[in-house]
Amino acid sequence: MSAGPGFKPSELIFAPTGRCNLACAHCRVARGAAELSAEEAIAFMDDCLAGAEAGLPAVERVGFSGGEPFLRPDFLEAVIAAAVDRGLLFDRLMTNGDWWATEGELRRILGRVADVGFDGVLGLSYDAFHGQDRGRVEIFLKAWFEATGRRDGVEILSVRAEGEGGAEPGSLEDRAWVAELSRLAESLGGELEFAGGAAASDGAVGSVVGPAPASAAASGSYGGAEPQRIVDEARRRRKPADPDDGAGLSIPVLRFPRSYGADEAGSARAWSAQAWFEDDYCEGPGQLLYVHPDGGVAPCCGFANERPELILGHIRDGYAALMKAAARLPQPRACYELGLGARRAELEAAGVRFPGKTADICLFCDWLCSKGLN
Repeated sequence: MSAGPGFKPSELIFAPTGRCNLACAHCRVARGAAELSAEEAIAFMDDCLAGAEAGLPAVERVGFSGGEPFLRPDFLEAVIAAAVDRGLLFDRLMTNGDWWATEGELRRILGRVADVGFDGVLGLSYDAFHGQDRGRVEIFLKAWFEATGRRDGVEILSVRAEGEGGAEPGSLEDRAWVAELSRLAESLGGELEFAGGAAASDGAVGSVVGPAPASAAASGSYGGAEPQRIVDEARRRRKPADPDDGAGLSIPVLRFPRSYGADEAGSARAWSAQAWFEDDYCEGPGQLLYVHPDGGVAPCCGFANERPELILGHIRDGYAALMKAAARLPQPRACYELGLGARRAELEAAGVRFPGKTADICLFCDWLCSKGLN
């Protein structure tokens, strides 16, 4: 019996390539030779828009992932321009910010992406795992601000590096990265602000800078504080009625625990939670169509989305056929109709034993696929 909302995608995410200039320990993206063509992506976009007119769920936003999307500037320019022409909105354009060889190349490519109309959020993956040079990240961000004429529209997405024995968070590597993030904020003309409104200048980075202030929210890391945003005084002084001119510096910092795949060494850490995940019918990573570089389409952007059990078909199959597949295939139905929490309860009642409890719904989905329990 269906209890969830069902699969109603409202976004397309295109991963034009699996290639990346980095090799991060926590990344599970397949590094194949496949490359998605802009022509096929635009044709699929049009098919989705036509499908909405015929009564299928309306796709309203477009985002980009990878691999490193900026290794395909031709794809980005063409698909962004097509999305603008069709009145679609933009979500995140993910990047590691470290793909460029020269500053001239960097400014040229960022300028073209901005000029063709991208006005979504630039999602910068920056943490101890990625290991980018802070100076290059600074150059990248300043070039993006120059290209867009704004000092916002960027988010830093950061995976916490674990402490010894899997203690989460607070490893020396992670603390060192937070100190680097504070220095990056200063080089951009702002401050690193922590949960509770504390700034790095108040000593909120634990043993790196000094003891965390009493105002910092208790989160179990850095003396109770977590990085929240990079901000300058112009942004702090801004009032709701002020014009949205993008003059103030504001970069939210979103922090995540490390995820592990079902077959990955270290996954036992993720099965040691005190309580099970909250079943939200995959609202966080889901309700979208994720197009892989080979044209395969998954119903989410979670890390299990390369599993065959979550591939709905190919973009050449068309939107209507992919939606029929989503309504037929067991794993997408478990995610969006039954709920993975209810599926867990069914399996427990049938005598299936799990490795432990996990708060990571994507790990649970990946584990089900790996065991053929979809």
